[in-house]
Amino acid sequence: MEWGFNRNQIAWGLLGLLIVVILATVALELVGTLGFAVFLYYALRPAEERLEERFDDHPDVPPTLSLLLVGVPFLLIVGYTGLVAFREFCQIAHSQQIQWLQSYLDPYIASGSCLDFRAVGRQILGLSRPGTANQTAQANVTGGATPPGQAGGANLLAGNIRAYATTIIKILVRVFIVVVVAFYLLRDDEAISTWFKKSFDYDEAVLDFADRVDRDLEHIFFGNLLTIVVTTVIAVGVYLALGRLVPAGRIARPILLGLATGVAVIIPVVGMKIVYVPYSVWLLLRATGKGSAMPVWFPVLFFVVTFVVVDTVPDFWIRSYLSAGELTLGMIMLAYVLGTVVFGWSGLFIGPIVLAVGYHFANAVLPKLIAGHAV
Repeated sequence: MEWGFNRNQIAWGLLGLLIVVILATVALELVGTLGFAVFLYYALRPAEERLEERFDDHPDVPPTLSLLLVGVPFLLIVGYTGLVAFREFCQIAHSQQIQWLQSYLDPYIASGSCLDFRAVGRQILGLSRPGTANQTAQANVTGGATPPGQAGGANLLAGNIRAYATTIIKILVRVFIVVVVAFYLLRDDEAISTWFKKSFDYDEAVLDFADRVDRDLEHIFFGNLLTIVVTTVIAVGVYLALGRLVPAGRIARPILLGLATGVAVIIPVVGMKIVYVPYSVWLLLRATGKGSAMPVWFPVLFFVVTFVVVDTVPDFWIRSYLSAGELTLGMIMLAYVLGTVVFGWSGLFIGPIVLAVGYHFANAVLPKLIAGHAV
């Protein structure tokens, strides 16, 4: 076959190549953010499709309601849980009861990173004296010692505020990108699908391949969201019940602990164990401390009940029912692990996408290519 190109086609081709390079550069820079937006799109699409049936004449209403009722609350819960969990971990890491671990934790948790956010907020609003917020923050990690010099404390506080403000702005920009991309994917997915089909001239093999990938991604991501919700509800209920059954073993902030447990489901391999195993150890340290009213057996009860009722049931039965599709649960878990190893945290979303594309290419396309048949 002879390939003939005129100058007009070459010019358009070079322009298209330039556009692809620019878009690929942007995508690589925001790969985690865009991956999370794709996750949010597939997680919200079933709800958005239901809303389309009721608001068929208003194309902006279904995606807006889906994001406001499910997407934004999910983002807020994840953000708040992560922030509070980090702050609580800082306080525990610098507590007197685990001094033997501090030499191992200090390289990863600097004293400035454990700043008291509420004290900083009061300082910004002018509700406390200069240096008070910083002294409070430093007292959390120094056992009550007040740093010398009000001026030095104020300067350190200002530096901490600037650092946190920069981080918060970056996070808000990423969240904005996630919400905007997810919104337009939800609103214009049919138009994008039509453009895709037209671009490939309605080739049946290409459309079947894309449809299989699309279905599996919806199974995985929507199943993950439902697993998180169900696990969170079960965890909160279990922790509230344990607090009522054993008043002396009352769990501090059971709702927050349940939220953290549910959100941690998405972490590959360890999952929610990253939350309830350290918390069980913390309860055991409290129960064995002097003057503690908590019975020693309560941490064991907490661990066993959480492992059986909160961890095993939702993670094994619900996830396997909701997330598998054509892909096995083992393949999905392997995609999470390898994805996070290669891509970092964004691998939680990129791994399943690579798995779905690679699996269906190997299953439906590669055998035909090797055999020399038309795809």
